[in-house]
Amino acid sequence: MALQVSALALLLALPPLLSAQGAAPWPRPTKTPEKCEIPRTWDSRLQFAPAGPSYAPGDSVTLSCPVGYRPSPPVIQCLSNGSQAVWSETPTCRGVCTRAGNWPPSVSAASPRTEFAVGEEVQVTCRQEQYEGRPAWVRCTETAGRVEWDTSNVSCVEKCPRPQWDPRLRFVPDRPFYGWNEQTMLSCPGGFQPSLSVIRCVRWGQTWSHWTVWDQRAWRRITENVTCAETPRIIPGALEVSPTTIKLRWTCEPPESCQGSWKIQAQCRLDGPQSDPCRRKGLTREQPLQGLDGTVTCSSLHPFTSYRVTISGGYPATRAPSTVLYSRRVTTSEAAPDQPEIEPLDPSTKTLRWKQLPPCKGEIVGYQLNITAWREYNSDFLEVEELWVNQSVTKYLLQPWRHGTKYTVTIQGLTAAGLGQASRWDFETEISGKGLPALGQV
Repeated sequence: MALQVSALALLLALPPLLSAQGAAPWPRPTKTPEKCEIPRTWDSRLQFAPAGPSYAPGDSVTLSCPVGYRPSPPVIQCLSNGSQAVWSETPTCRGVCTRAGNWPPSVSAASPRTEFAVGEEVQVTCRQEQYEGRPAWVRCTETAGRVEWDTSNVSCVEKCPRPQWDPRLRFVPDRPFYGWNEQTMLSCPGGFQPSLSVIRCVRWGQTWSHWTVWDQRAWRRITENVTCAETPRIIPGALEVSPTTIKLRWTCEPPESCQGSWKIQAQCRLDGPQSDPCRRKGLTREQPLQGLDGTVTCSSLHPFTSYRVTISGGYPATRAPSTVLYSRRVTTSEAAPDQPEIEPLDPSTKTLRWKQLPPCKGEIVGYQLNITAWREYNSDFLEVEELWVNQSVTKYLLQPWRHGTKYTVTIQGLTAAGLGQASRWDFETEISGKGLPALGQV
């Protein structure tokens, strides 16, 4: 029995014998290698290249995802693990925010990275040249399958760009962008005037600004183009001056410059000390001018007073004129002086006294005294005398001094315009000559 078992073992160990017909021996059965298949549990957004239902061990597959997502990892490989085929990693589509997406153009990030995963934050600052605002944090978020930056904390306001108006305009200061509340002055080459002289950058809403101009009582948004317009010239004509009126004939050249949006205004302003013995009021007389020529008339002025006659222009007509087109100092004519202020008559000195007149209505060149003496009891007695004294005299000794006589004395100031109002003394001397009752002064 032992011999039979050994023979069987030897027979199994020998190579297979050829069949009687000389055919090859029967092959030994082998197992087919397994392949990697795409699990249904993987992220359905994944795309595979090359595409196929299964992959053999050793195959590499490149992955991709829809816009806004990145595969992690980007490449996987089918590996052989004993009798099984397995994937090297389990991939997924991960949401990613990029600067090429909805990255705000008004900010720049402190981080040099170009991609950020959902949930990551990065600090940003406003681009200083074109925007202004405080630093903020932005966060990469995913909502309803959409990946984007949460920029709710960003408050960058766009600056006012340098206006592209008339190329002849000059800006001071001159730069590409202007920040909030910054002003710039506009000017034009010689012979031209800007339609606006000062503009200001003002915030409008939460993200941008616009240019404004001061118009009467408030800043208004500029909607028109600012241009350089030819500055008109005022040609003065005939001048008429009286004690209370100044009249100046004027003509505008060239004619087209004084039409349209130009606003022209004349003004007569007191040109001298605002406080003096004459108590002149510094009232300014203004009047609008229209057309290509006309007359500037300033009335209700002070005599013998210097005024500055000014014609100014402005563009457009919605604002006050600011460019002086013509200016001249004019003195009104002299008028008769006011009534001199007199002092009570001193009987002991028999002297008439008065205060010197100030040159309010003209230069005082002297005083005129008219003396009349008469007697009620003697109708044949009448003496009349007219005297002239120079402007420095302020008293007069009455001679001769007649007793028992009534006197009426008047005094008037004199300018180049003539005699002014009179002040008056009325008195009567005693017959004895011992007393002098003053009857009154006017």
